[in-house]
Amino acid sequence: MEQDGEPELNMNTGKGGGKAAMMAAMKGGFMEMCAAIMATKGCGKGKGAGGGPGGGTNWKGELNCAFQKSKGGPIGKGEIQYEVSEVEGSKKFQAAVTISGSTITGEPAESKRNAEHNAAKAALEEMFPDHQAKGGGMGGFNPMMMMNPMMQTASGGTKRKIDPQELPAKTRLSNAVQLMKKAPLTKEDVTYSVEELEAPELVKLDGLKWEDGKFVGTVVLAVTGDTYTADKPRKTKNGAENAAAEVALEALKPQLEPLIEEHNAKKARKNKEAIAALKERTAAKKAEQKAQKEANDAEQALAS
Repeated sequence: MEQDGEPELNMNTGKGGGKAAMMAAMKGGFMEMCAAIMATKGCGKGKGAGGGPGGGTNWKGELNCAFQKSKGGPIGKGEIQYEVSEVEGSKKFQAAVTISGSTITGEPAESKRNAEHNAAKAALEEMFPDHQAKGGGMGGFNPMMMMNPMMQTASGGTKRKIDPQELPAKTRLSNAVQLMKKAPLTKEDVTYSVEELEAPELVKLDGLKWEDGKFVGTVVLAVTGDTYTADKPRKTKNGAENAAAEVALEALKPQLEPLIEEHNAKKARKNKEAIAALKERTAAKKAEQKAQKEANDAEQALAS
C-alpha cells in the first residue's frame, strides 16, 4: 500500500516480475548506501565543485532537494533547466531557471556558476518558501538524481512535469500564506501540531485506499488567527499535517483564488520580460562573436 509521500513499488512476480525484482534490489541497495552518507551530510553547504559560491550554501543543490521532496520521487533529466546570459554593459552574468513550467530569474553575479545559484535561490524563495537550507559537506548530493537515469534506462520509464497541485499540501499552504502576507514566510506563520490517538482507527481515504489512522493533525495560521484540524486521522505524522493543510486550503479557497490569479499573471509578465531580455542579450553576444570571427578571418586572409 502506498503511504503519504512514498511511491509504491511494483513487486509483481508475474510477467516482467524478474525485472521488477531486480530493480527493487538495485534501488534498495543503492539507497541504503546513500542513507548512510546522508545521515552525516547536509544538503546544501559545501566547498569545491559541488558546493555553493565561496563555499557557502549550494542553492542549486537545495533547489534539487526541495523539488525532489515535493515530487516524492526522483528528478528527471531536464526537469530543472538553467539559461545564462551576459548582462549588457557589464562583466556580470544573469541566469534563469525553469522548473515545473515556471521560469524564475536570479540576481546578476560575477560568474555563470554564481548566477545559476542566484536563480536557484530565487526559485526556492518563490516556490518552496518552507524549505530550510541545511549545512554539511554534500554540496547538494542527491541520491535520487544519481539513481534516476539508471532506473529509467532499466525500466523504460519516462519523466513528466509536476503539476503545482501535486505539491504536498503543506508546501501549497506555505505558498498561500506567503501570498496572503505579501511578505516572506517565517516559522511562526504556519505551525503544526499532531495528536496521537490511543487506538488506531481504520479510515477510508480517497478512492479505495484504507489505512490505520493514528495521528490527527492541526495547523494554526498566524495571518488569520484560525486553526484547522484534519477531518480524519492518518497513519503518519507527516500525513496528518498534510491532511490539516488540505482542510485549511479548502477553507481559504475563496480568499486565495483571486490572489493566486493576480500572482500568476504578475509572474507570467515578469518571466516573459526576463526571458525576452535573456534572449536579446544572448543574440547580441552571438552576433558580436560572429562579427569578431569574420573580422579575424578577413584579417588572416589579407595577411596571407
